[in-house]
Amino acid sequence: MELAPFGTPNYSVEVCVVEMAAAYLCGVCGVANRTIDNSAAYIGVWLKRLHDDRKLTHAAAQAQKACDYILNVRPSRD
Repeated sequence: MELAPFGTPNYSVEVCVVEMAAAYLCGVCGVANRTIDNSAAYIGVWLKRLHDDRKLTHAAAQAQKACDYILNVRPSRD
């Protein structure tokens, strides 16, 4: 695994993945996020550093994969 130094685009993606996954999991588990405004502002700072919609889409997809893994959700085979 490659290290992502603070402030780099890869670091920004990692921060977004973690914060989005935390928000998803709070919603799924019914955990009241009393700091939602702070979390949204924090994500916003890192999103501005990305300047790339593909990286944002990648971060959201990785956050969903992390949540699926944590919740033991398997892809459906329709």
